[in-house]
Amino acid sequence: WSPISPDFSARFNCKHRHYKYFFTSHGLDVSLMQSAANRLVGEHDFRNLCKLDPGKQITNFHRCVIRAQINPVSPESDGDNRVYVFDLVGSAFLYHQVRHIMAVLFLVGTGLEQPSIISALMNVCHAESNSLPESQLPLVDRKPEYQMADALPLMLWDCAYANSDVTWQTDDDGTESGTGSDLYHQLHSIHQRSLIHTVLDEHFLTAATQYHSPPPQYFPFSQTGLTSHTLPRSNLGREPVLGVPLGAGTYKRSAKYMPLLERKRLDHVDVANERWRIGRGSKYSKEKTPDDGIE
Repeated sequence: WSPISPDFSARFNCKHRHYKYFFTSHGLDVSLMQSAANRLVGEHDFRNLCKLDPGKQITNFHRCVIRAQINPVSPESDGDNRVYVFDLVGSAFLYHQVRHIMAVLFLVGTGLEQPSIISALMNVCHAESNSLPESQLPLVDRKPEYQMADALPLMLWDCAYANSDVTWQTDDDGTESGTGSDLYHQLHSIHQRSLIHTVLDEHFLTAATQYHSPPPQYFPFSQTGLTSHTLPRSNLGREPVLGVPLGAGTYKRSAKYMPLLERKRLDHVDVANERWRIGRGSKYSKEKTPDDGIE
């Protein structure tokens, strides 16, 4: 904790925020994901990489990403179940921005999309085109429909403040019964139980494979040599069902994959904002009393 001044704001005094998103490398080419993540660094318009909420009436979607790095967490011996963490550091973030970015990185990791899709989604106007590495990017001024990544692996890890704003302290007195020791014991207990759950789940999975064969592995395309057009049919002639990862062991399953830039687009931000203003926003304004917003 830290003593703060009366005018301190945890939100507006924050210099930068650090998010972590954990995932396994199962079915993913992490090097392609890192290539895509590199394009995030800098100031860009992220309207196509967040959840649009007309109720907030946001018109400026420019945010600055300081770092976008994928690093291994578990040993290399874990094979395609090696755990990685995506570290994303920026001055500020939009609504569900990290989960949308991860969803697109998963598509890149499988091979369903190229790393350049990140640059394309940030190319929202002709002015943006001049600041992005590719010269022939399509203009994407409206967000394509796609599902964001699962929330479980996402963590707001750190918020940075100026030294003049905060002076971090602890009440731990160094004794075995101090608050610091209690916190350690709690976290250690949670970690131990999680390890047991992991071993049990792995035990059950190993037992199940004796009677149920694992499904065909199509991803990542960079390792299997497949494409979305060359997927093999089953012995019964049926089209394969693709399991596109969404994080934390969740998948979006479908027989065919529609490229992001060919999907249905949402309304332009200006159109969505205007519709909210003359609809729900207008009703909200009429319901407000004259004293609303006055302290």
